[in-house]
Amino acid sequence: KKTILDSYAGGDKKGLERFITEMPERYFLSASPKRIYNDYALVLAARNEDFALSIDVRHDGTTELTLCTSDSQGLFSRIVGFLSSKWMNIVSSRLYTGRDGIVVDRIRISNWRDLWWEGMDMFIREELKKAVLGNYSVTLNEMAREPVGKFESFIEIDNETSEDSSVLEFFSSDRLGLLYDVSSLIHENGLNIISANINTEL
Repeated sequence: KKTILDSYAGGDKKGLERFITEMPERYFLSASPKRIYNDYALVLAARNEDFALSIDVRHDGTTELTLCTSDSQGLFSRIVGFLSSKWMNIVSSRLYTGRDGIVVDRIRISNWRDLWWEGMDMFIREELKKAVLGNYSVTLNEMAREPVGKFESFIEIDNETSEDSSVLEFFSSDRLGLLYDVSSLIHENGLNIISANINTEL
């Protein structure tokens, strides 16, 4: 972490240091210094508008959305619900919540290029902000919510690994809206998702 601060070319090292101190340890296991600097820039933007988003079209054909905002009940459900309602296939997500309530969420989409149309980036940015701030009603096409593949579902709840949180692990066949349904169920039962690690086998 000291190396991250020493090599930072920005002018707000104290702010970056606070950001680093507040983020969970697991955040740094998957974030390069460059990515941390970019995330901190999103944090600064989010403080002004309550929301910030970067869109990165990757060389492997996927597109990564990195979103920053303040934590709130049902936040993850609203994010994945909105993306699913726009037919976006979420193949992975990494959600990190800092002790000060700031959220950094990385979501990778596999079919962004297939869906892309002129102006889509701006549309997603504006409408996703509404969803994050609770000003968007999610509607999914029931006909599209059929499982892809046939896998026996597995669910495990671990209350021993962490002193502060319960760990829910599950495997299931993928389908449109799966993350939305799961996260909505968690939210409806008064539980808060502070960390998420989602992977989809393509």
